[in-house]
This record gives sequence, structure tokens and C-alpha cells, in this order.
Amino acid sequence: MPEHLSYFRALCLKKIQNFKEAEKEYKSLHKKFALQEGQRLKKYIFGIIMLPLQKERKVIENYTGNLHELIKLYSPDVGIDRNL
Repeated sequence: MPEHLSYFRALCLKKIQNFKEAEKEYKSLHKKFALQEGQRLKKYIFGIIMLPLQKERKVIENYTGNLHELIKLYSPDVGIDRNL
């Protein structure tokens, strides 16, 4: 099931006060998002490892700018709160 339909289903279950099913749906969504996020990070890290072989200056600038944003996103004082 696509993520947006799964999210809509969880919202509907929550609205009709079927909290156990809604919680299962939210946990399923969380696992899907974590898996996608992990895959994107792996791909990005591989790109950074290969960066010294890159000849295009624009690609290098994009990677370094995105890396700076990722570091800010995952820093404990500013970024995502992992305890949610």
C-alpha cells in the first residue's frame, strides 16, 4: 500500500478511535520511512566516497552543500529529535 494511503488509513482509524490498529499502521509507516531514509543515506555516503573522482565542480558543490545540511539536520542540538 502506498505511504499516503497508509497514512490516511491510520488517520481514519484514529478518528474512529481504533487506536490499536492506528498504532500498528503508524509503526508500519515509521519502519518504511526509516528504511527509505537509510537507503538514501547509504547512496549519499557512497557518492561522497566517490567524490574525489568527480570532475564536475557543480556536482562537488552540491554534495558539499547537502552534506552541510545533513550534518545540521542530524545534530542533536538543532536537528531531528530521535526520541519521538
